[in-house]
Amino acid sequence: MENSHKEEGRKQSDGRRVSSIRAEARSVVFRGALVGALFLLLVGGVLGELNRGWRGAFVGSLSGAFLGAVLGGLVGTRLSPQKVHQRVSLYLDLERESGCYVPGEPIEGYLHFEMGIPLKIKGCKVYLLCQGRWTYDQDSSEDSQGPSFVQETAEYYLQEIELLPAGKFRRGAFSYPFSLSLPEDALPTHHGYACSLRWMLYATLALPKGDPLETHREVFVEALPPDLLPSPKGYRSTVSSELGQLTLFLPRVIVAEGETLEGQVSISPFANFAAEEMRVLLLRIENVPKGAGQTFYISRWDADTGSFHGERFPGGEGSTFVWLEDEEVLCEECRFAIAEPEYFSFQLRIPTQWRPTVATGEGRVVWKVAAVITRGGQSVLRAFHEVIVHTSTAEIAHILAPKSLHSPPQD
Repeated sequence: MENSHKEEGRKQSDGRRVSSIRAEARSVVFRGALVGALFLLLVGGVLGELNRGWRGAFVGSLSGAFLGAVLGGLVGTRLSPQKVHQRVSLYLDLERESGCYVPGEPIEGYLHFEMGIPLKIKGCKVYLLCQGRWTYDQDSSEDSQGPSFVQETAEYYLQEIELLPAGKFRRGAFSYPFSLSLPEDALPTHHGYACSLRWMLYATLALPKGDPLETHREVFVEALPPDLLPSPKGYRSTVSSELGQLTLFLPRVIVAEGETLEGQVSISPFANFAAEEMRVLLLRIENVPKGAGQTFYISRWDADTGSFHGERFPGGEGSTFVWLEDEEVLCEECRFAIAEPEYFSFQLRIPTQWRPTVATGEGRVVWKVAAVITRGGQSVLRAFHEVIVHTSTAEIAHILAPKSLHSPPQD
């Protein structure tokens, strides 16, 4: 199954912006040519009259009008918004090179200008914006060609400051400091596909005519670990069937991006049975409550085009997207004997992608570890446990975890 999120709205907006700049440029050039033609037409006519009479006035008017149109057009070209956009640049520079912040911290930096021409402005502003993007499936028919996705945005925070009032710039380079503050409850940066949260800095320079000059850059807000003490006994999830009891054990459930999560799986058979394999999976699950009640298991996603490959199954609340982030096969062609428990240790790597655990009213992202035993291509035993992924410095919770993973702690 493949689907591509179209960007027609953005392309149309960009097209209208370019058309507006070009139309404004043509208008300025035309006005310059007209004013120049009229002015030099009069001058040429008067001078021609003085020198050669009415014939001189006629020739002088035509020559003056032509020369005025050319000179006026050139001046208009130099003053057009297109020319301004080409000869003036601005960019944002942060005091903190990494661009990473925690909620409640100030964001300080400089807005730099490079002016190739003298310029009059109507003002300059700097914005801090947090915006979310949420994608869901609106197609519930089984015989359709494929899912039809809708993408919505939500604004969570906006702060603006007036950096400069209206005034004039001479040629040269200029820098102006700015400072904005992150709220204490700032949502973290999240670079997911169905669920995305981004913090952006914008600077706009308003011009007397035409579109404003604009620059922007992303800042990163870290997801802090929850203020929870680790459990000395670790964390377990147990499921049972007629075949046996499967237990997934994790010494900790709060983990930073880039860390390795260790754990153990144990099986206590109630009967003799064979299985194709036993494996553990690290899953990232993005859920948007809107949608047609579909779950998508993604095998490959192209972030540049928005196209993906995967499988779709009915079920779940809204639209759910499941990614396999890491896995480890514990055994293949396994044989288990009644009353003979077995234990398997594993390690899973949390990728560094700015995709922490997060939740808003529009969507949420959770991480889960799954232990799965399969027979005949079908899972017969599955145990899940949620883990909390953050993007700040690695926790020391593993120091307080049980010293041995030989067997899960007993009650």
